[in-house]
Amino acid sequence: MARLIDYIMESLEVDQLTLAEADEALFYIDLHLDQDSDIAEVIQLFQVKSKILDHLTQLGNEKFLTLPGQNHIFS
Repeated sequence: MARLIDYIMESLEVDQLTLAEADEALFYIDLHLDQDSDIAEVIQLFQVKSKILDHLTQLGNEKFLTLPGQNHIFS
């Protein structure tokens, strides 16, 4: 199981995830974190979770910047 998780974590392209995919990935990461006791794997999962949350923040910022009819600070 650990090898499968390592493969998934290495091949996961966080910056390509859609909102739904990121949400699903976070669900499974949290599920696995609740069950895992291997500290190296836990650290790796938290690092990926952090990258996904950063990506979601970026998606939220892009959505905010592209809403029609909004007055943006950056325009």
